[in-house]
Formats: sequence, C-alpha cells, structure tokens
Amino acid sequence: MAVPLAEQKDWTNFLYLNMKNFASIQDSKKQIIESLEKINDEALIHAIQNMIAYAKIRDEEFLGESIEEYNTELEKAEAEIESGNFIVHEEAMKKLGDWRNKEK
Repeated sequence: MAVPLAEQKDWTNFLYLNMKNFASIQDSKKQIIESLEKINDEALIHAIQNMIAYAKIRDEEFLGESIEEYNTELEKAEAEIESGNFIVHEEAMKKLGDWRNKEK
C-alpha cells in the first residue's frame, strides 16, 4: 500500500526533526561536559550533583523501581512463562467477563 506523498513529507520531516533534536542533545551533553571540566566552584559542582541525583530518583519513581529491579521482574516473568504458569489473552478476557457478570 502506497503512502500518500503528503504523509511521506510529514514522516520525513518528523524523522529529520527528531534526528536533529538527538544531535542537538548529544551536542549539548558534550558542551556541558566541556564546561564542567573548567568549573572549580565547589558549590556549583554540588548543585549539579544534586540535580543529577534528583533526575535519577525521579526516573526511578516514574518506573516505580530501579532498572535492576525491573529486569529482575522480567526474568521472573519469563521463568513463569517457560514453566507454563500463564494464561492466554482469550482466557484472561473470559475471566474478566465472568468477574464483571458476577458484579451485576
């Protein structure tokens, strides 16, 4: 199925802008690192460390757990599936329907 030319242009523009943004982020990181190497103000360094620590905490709160904990949970889930301890989507939907019908 062919994608209309207008959509192709939108998609191309989207990719271009995102790649440009990625390059801009990478450039910004490099500039920050270069600037940090020149800073001798201890209070400023501590402030930056606090900002980074806050970002890590915020990300963990967003995920609800650390990356390590998340990966551990994925490994446990994969082991459960391999051992046959799972239900298929259709069965889960049937159980949900049964549960909803009991509520009525």
